[in-house]
Amino acid sequence: MPSKKIVPVATCGVTKCVQMLDSKWKPIILFQISKGANRFTKLLTVVEGINRQMLSKQLKSLEKLGILERSTFAEIPPRVEYTITPLGKSLLSVVQAMKRWGDKQTSITKVNIKVDSKADTQQTALFD
Repeated sequence: MPSKKIVPVATCGVTKCVQMLDSKWKPIILFQISKGANRFTKLLTVVEGINRQMLSKQLKSLEKLGILERSTFAEIPPRVEYTITPLGKSLLSVVQAMKRWGDKQTSITKVNIKVDSKADTQQTALFD
C-alpha cells in the first residue's frame, strides 16, 4: 500500500502561503479566474503553457484546499464554472503583489535591453 505524503503544519506565515500556492500554475490560475476566466476551456487558452491534464490537476487541488469552488450546471452540454472562495479572495492580494513585482521587473528588463543595445558599457540599476 502506498504511503501518504505527510505535510507538516506550517508555523511560519510564509511557509503556509507557499504551501497553499505550491506550484507555478496556482497563482496564475487564481489570477485569471479573478479576471473572469472561470471555465475550463477559457482557462486553457489564457494560462500560457499549461496542458489539459495539468490544469485539471491544479483546479482539483485548489478546490481541495478550499481556494476555489466548482459549480456544475445540469445543461447539455454540461457546464462547469469555478469561483473564488473567501479563502481564495484572501490570497488575491498576494497574487496581485506578485503581478506588480513581475510587471516592474519586466519593465526594468526592457529598459536594460534597450540600454545594453545602445552602449554595452552602460548599466541600469535593478533596484532604486
